[in-house]
Amino acid sequence: MSFLFNLEELILEEQALQKIVELEIVNCRSLKVLTGLENLKTLQQLNLTDMSKEFIATIEETKVPGSITCLYQRIEWCWTKI
Repeated sequence: MSFLFNLEELILEEQALQKIVELEIVNCRSLKVLTGLENLKTLQQLNLTDMSKEFIATIEETKVPGSITCLYQRIEWCWTKI
């Protein structure tokens, strides 16, 4: 298992992760930029756990068509495609 505590930017290129359905990002508190979320055409759920409030706020502002926000005890923020 690798840990990416110091990851500051994650770029999801157009052809990346073409069949991904669920993405969970955990404890990447240095992450400030997530680019290319719209390129994950099959993504149905994004779970953010133990992330900075600033990063969660940035993701909440991202317009993801057909999505809703929801809260869980362990998962701080997620969206699910409907």
